[in-house]
Order: sequence, then C-alpha cells, then structure tokens
Amino acid sequence: PLIVHVASAGAAEALVRLGPGGLELMRRLTASFWPGPLTLVAPAVPELPSAVTSGSGYVGVRVPEHALARELLQRAAVP
Repeated sequence: PLIVHVASAGAAEALVRLGPGGLELMRRLTASFWPGPLTLVAPAVPELPSAVTSGSGYVGVRVPEHALARELLQRAAVP
C-alpha cells in the first residue's frame, strides 16, 4: 500500500478500520513515535480508493516529523 501522510494521529485513525484493541495499540505507538518516521499499516476504511491500498485493503499512515510538512497537510485538510 501507499504511505498516506497526515497532519495528526486523529486524521490517521479516520483512515483505518481497527477494533478497540487495535486502536489502543495504535494510540500508544503514535504517542511514542509520532511525529516521526514510523509508518503504521492497518486495514483501510472502505472509502479509500483501491489505488491507495494497491488492492490489498491495507493502508500505511504516517505523521511526518517536519513541521512545515505537517502545516501543509493541516492547511490542505486532505491526506
């Protein structure tokens, strides 16, 4: 799958389909390692195009460490 860069952990959560345990693990990892180079791969929400998931049903999500990149993502309001 492609890596989708987002401005926040909340924006990443909106792109994945995880149960309560998976969301809790995701939140612990993002609290420790984001912003930064960690990419999390998880089942994608059905609304994401197949081109983003490479037909796998999974998506990689990341919050970049660079402040300008996060600001651009925030202002664009799209992944």
